[in-house]
Amino acid sequence: LGVQLFFRSRTNWRPTEAGEIYLEGARRVLQIKKETYARINDQIRSQKCHLTIGLSPGRGIRMFTAIYPRFHALCPNYTVTPLEMQARAQQAALSRNELDLGFIILTREQRGDYRFLELVREELILAVPSSIQVAADPQEGGDDLPTLQLSRIGQLPFVTMNRESTLRSITEDLFRREGVRPQFLIETSSTPSILEMVEAEIGAAIIPVYYADFSDDRVRYFRLQGEPSWDLCIVTRKDSYISDGMRSFIELAG
Repeated sequence: LGVQLFFRSRTNWRPTEAGEIYLEGARRVLQIKKETYARINDQIRSQKCHLTIGLSPGRGIRMFTAIYPRFHALCPNYTVTPLEMQARAQQAALSRNELDLGFIILTREQRGDYRFLELVREELILAVPSSIQVAADPQEGGDDLPTLQLSRIGQLPFVTMNRESTLRSITEDLFRREGVRPQFLIETSSTPSILEMVEAEIGAAIIPVYYADFSDDRVRYFRLQGEPSWDLCIVTRKDSYISDGMRSFIELAG
């Protein structure tokens, strides 16, 4: 090409501006090749097909194992590679054509230029050690959970997800809306670990209702003002070809 594509040193290398253009074109070529093969495989029912699927850490693998046996019965010619990745990493991998589809948990504000199929909307609730005495807001009607403003417990230490997670960004935004500066004591990459730390009286936490164990008297649960929620979605690139295998997996998940 007669132009430098990469800056190189003893310890690192990075693309030049021309290199970025070259890499972008190469990714497009690989995507065209991938989609062309997928279309042909759908026509001839090839014996060798492959899907790479992104899964949200924790519950994602449970969803996958519930779907895969039925998928394998329908599409025995497909091999599947499941990868546990957080939401931002999945979106980046989709944009680089490294994933065929992803199971991603997002708020509506976090959705980018992708194709989305919403599977379920899930409420986020507050978990507080039962040993901590807090007064909930007055209940209205026959609601099963009392409501508690974060401003009433802003002095408590909180256990939270790491900064790369969707739950962390939502948690920070909820505190910001109430004008409270949170005291994040521990960060982790596992939502079940957060609940274990609440049970151990290490701190309070905001968690998806999916993980709440209402039979455990070591933890009290509260609804948050505005009933914040997020969506579990199946995500693909808008310009991607939906192969027969992808379509079958999506239909089984829905």
